Amino acid sequence: MASAPAAHRPLRLGPPLALTLAALTASALAVQVFLAGLNVFLGPRWWGLHIVFGHAIGVLLIVQAAAAWLIRMPARSRWLSLGMVALFGLQYNIRALASLLQAPFLIPLHAVNALALFWIAVTLAGWAYRAGRQPGQPTA
Repeated sequence: MASAPAAHRPLRLGPPLALTLAALTASALAVQVFLAGLNVFLGPRWWGLHIVFGHAIGVLLIVQAAAAWLIRMPARSRWLSLGMVALFGLQYNIRALASLLQAPFLIPLHAVNALALFWIAVTLAGWAYRAGRQPGQPTA
């Protein structure tokens, strides 16, 4: 099988950087769910931290998406990274959308969307890990 042209191959530092960013994103999302749980079970004093940390996750997602394009990761990684930014936009606006549509039953989609974001981050980390493996080495 012929190798991909240099213009389409990830940069040498690409897969480790993509793996790091995806792992940070998955970890940040897990912490965010923990903060939401603190808010639900221990009281609203944790709400502010949940919101501020959510803003930080948004920045991380933008950096991750930009990096996926700049380091020339495969198309599926680039588009999923960009999709995560779109899902985060939805995440940020689910309550407003539910209010606009007068559909309060949509609000729990906030938690479902968080699961989707986490799943995509873990998937991107796996792809980046495999992309960084040297040919001929077994994959984990």
